[in-house]
Amino acid sequence: MLKVVIAVATAIAGVVGISSCIGG
Repeated sequence: MLKVVIAVATAIAGVVGISSCIGG
């Protein structure tokens, strides 16, 4: 269960990071 939480958190952080780069 913990691995799933970490995986989801990493995915969300990655999406936010990419969005920030695209947004400037």
